[in-house]
Amino acid sequence: MYPRIPPRIFLADLEYVLVSIVAQMLLENGWDARAFGGTSEALKAALSAPPDILVCNVKMLPLSGLEFAMRMRRHSPNCKVLLFSACAATNGLLESVWCTTHDFLLLRAPVHLNELLHEIHCASGPQKLTNRQGHSRFPQ
Repeated sequence: MYPRIPPRIFLADLEYVLVSIVAQMLLENGWDARAFGGTSEALKAALSAPPDILVCNVKMLPLSGLEFAMRMRRHSPNCKVLLFSACAATNGLLESVWCTTHDFLLLRAPVHLNELLHEIHCASGPQKLTNRQGHSRFPQ
């Protein structure tokens, strides 16, 4: 039996220190993770090696996390997207419109580390993720 290749995970947030710590934890546990402090550098990296999972703050520069996720999905249609946002108004709009039509999972910030790791683990498997109402979070 061949060893399982871990999914490539991109973590993007303006708070680079935070996502770099999470990426380091994932690396130390056998995951292929990279941290980015902006969407430009993450897009450049994705052109040569697209991620399987994108974890991104909605509030990003120069592209918003939503714009970045949509571009990433166009470039890599099977990329699973986990967005997070601390803005309650943004959460409602994203959840009702964008996340349901684009199969993005929206996490409300602040995201507890255990919750984030759980969602990354779930996204890495072949199973569909479902939200608390039983709706699919990701396409199969």
